[in-house]
Amino acid sequence: MAAMVLAGLLLAMVAGCNNFSAAARNAEGVRLYQQARYQQALRHFLEATYADPDNPDGYYNLAATYHRIGVTENRPSDLHQAEDYYNKCLDV
Repeated sequence: MAAMVLAGLLLAMVAGCNNFSAAARNAEGVRLYQQARYQQALRHFLEATYADPDNPDGYYNLAATYHRIGVTENRPSDLHQAEDYYNKCLDV
């Protein structure tokens, strides 16, 4: 019985760590985005979505970053990627 309780606590802690890690990566991505360091921001947003795939914030920020790159560099492929991530955000 005690082993089951301990296993449950460990699982909850790991899940919490992933959420904290995702939030920290997302926050760093936002900071980089605000500095117009879009490629670096993308990396952090991707890491955030890997750490917590059920959190829509990372997908939204990926979409916004791809949209910004697509508009400023006139790259339709990035605009399409942005649309895909906006839809993923809505799905999550």
